[in-house]
Amino acid sequence: MGRLCGMGVSVGIASRLCETKKTRTLIVWIRHTIAQMDAPGIVRRILVVDDEEAVRSVLVRALGLWGYAVESVEDGEQALRLIGADPAAYAGVLLDLTMPGMSGDQVFRRIAERAPVLPVLLMSGYGSSEAESRLDGARPAGFLQKPFDLGVLKAAIQELVGE
Repeated sequence: MGRLCGMGVSVGIASRLCETKKTRTLIVWIRHTIAQMDAPGIVRRILVVDDEEAVRSVLVRALGLWGYAVESVEDGEQALRLIGADPAAYAGVLLDLTMPGMSGDQVFRRIAERAPVLPVLLMSGYGSSEAESRLDGARPAGFLQKPFDLGVLKAAIQELVGE
């Protein structure tokens, strides 16, 4: 049993020889689980904005296990519609910096204009200095460089919503 990004991961490998073709087939399977962690006492609503379904799925699942109410969308336009309808509905936003269409830095600037008290945690495969250069001096509540450990995510979310 190994540990990867805060998730329990088990990896299996099997090999099969095909005598007629003189080839070997290698089969690899991965199974993972996310352990439930202590849930905060107050249910807070988090908006997850990321174009990658796999990332959204893991974030939604982890945040839900930690006791947060979670909504997720795949692009900035959807996020801005939700925030525009009721900015006070969210305790914070997890926002991917690099997305097709409207980029995360564009979405971040619009959130800052429309809901300046709403804390935004940026996520990116790029480093924080690259992210800062794209924001032209605007300051998010925090930054997570992908890939990140779920323990780091939990601590960042708790800080984001003031727990």
